[in-house]
Amino acid sequence: MVVGECLGALYFVLILSVQGRTERIWLLAYGSSGAIYACLLRLLDGTLHPARYAVKRGITGRINEEESMAHEALMYYAPSSVVPLVGRVYSKGMLSGIITKYMPSDFHNFIARLRREFGDPVDRWSVHPHVVRWYTVDILVKLLQIHLSGFCHSDIKSENILVDEDGYICFTDFGACKEESEENWRKEVHGTAYTTAPERLDGNGIWDGPRWPADLWSVGVIMHDLLFGDTVGHYSFLLFHTNQ
Repeated sequence: MVVGECLGALYFVLILSVQGRTERIWLLAYGSSGAIYACLLRLLDGTLHPARYAVKRGITGRINEEESMAHEALMYYAPSSVVPLVGRVYSKGMLSGIITKYMPSDFHNFIARLRREFGDPVDRWSVHPHVVRWYTVDILVKLLQIHLSGFCHSDIKSENILVDEDGYICFTDFGACKEESEENWRKEVHGTAYTTAPERLDGNGIWDGPRWPADLWSVGVIMHDLLFGDTVGHYSFLLFHTNQ
């Protein structure tokens, strides 16, 4: 068991999956910085909380702490733009993860649904432009709130955009999120190659300049995928290194 501390004053115990008993947690996704699980929470009085949550377990305490601090700040400055943060998870006295609201889908899987319901009858990989425009506006409005809060996400991709029950989006995964300041401009950021802006693909991930334009490039890659059914990011990666 791992004891978690909620942002409110609620304390709970996270029930881990036990083979042959009740399954309370299962893998949703994993990446280079950690893994995300769906879970149920048991309160200290022994009752099981009815809501489903997601817990992200980073590979190091430093990664967990940096992401938690960025997420908490954005919960204050741009709450409608980020997945609701529920609390922290501690293991042996150390921060081992964060708990968020469980969302039914990420945008990567949601795109497949959009293609089925609003796809072009000729090109089945393309989504109707009116639908693309609606989601582009929603994504950009939420991203603007993050930027106006003084932060840059730095790893925008369809897997890091979640979709709620009503079809609205919010951002998640703030492991690469940093304040938009000159002292952070030359800090190395490990994003995702196919959605990373060309100026940051210089071999070591360091770009001496504002980071928020790179977020806009990443959104453009997602919208290109929606409209044309392929990812322009792969071509930008090859083009940049060809011209070196």
